[in-house]
Amino acid sequence: MSSAPATPGPGDLRPADGIEADHAVRISSPAESGSRGWGFASPDSDYDVRFL
Repeated sequence: MSSAPATPGPGDLRPADGIEADHAVRISSPAESGSRGWGFASPDSDYDVRFL
């Protein structure tokens, strides 16, 4: 299983590659959501990703 980078940067959705491999699916449209996606994350914000 792939692991997420320790500190992903904006738009860094590479952990989706591991999901695709682990579950034999194709993610066609990943997108950040939540406070980071809107540009007002705090230092303790998590990472929210939605995908099709």
